[in-house]
Amino acid sequence: MAVPDLSGVEWLAEKIGRRLHAVAGGWCGRHVARPCPKTAAAGCYLCEDFHTDRQFLPIHLDTLACTRELQARAAAAARSRAVGINERLATAIEHVITRITDQDHDGLAPPANESGSGHQATGQAADAG
Repeated sequence: MAVPDLSGVEWLAEKIGRRLHAVAGGWCGRHVARPCPKTAAAGCYLCEDFHTDRQFLPIHLDTLACTRELQARAAAAARSRAVGINERLATAIEHVITRITDQDHDGLAPPANESGSGHQATGQAADAG
């Protein structure tokens, strides 16, 4: 008796298991079987399952500006932990911005009217001490 090919079923189960839901500045593609590692300070910017595109660029730029401001205030107050947290977050946001703006130059970016939900929310940076 031959073993049936279940590759199509496995592919479908994987696709159904992905929770593509809107998050601030993009959408989440994490599989439902995996817990969300998000922390208040890092948010989705440090997650490999975070997806975004050019339509969210204003949100990312605003979040980066707020994060850099919090970082500067923390540095002025000698709060090194908050400086480090905000530096890590700012670097991640800069990488996201670079990635989505570089797509515009290599022809891989989807047309602006074809992308997702259009939800607009602002990210929050850490102001921990």
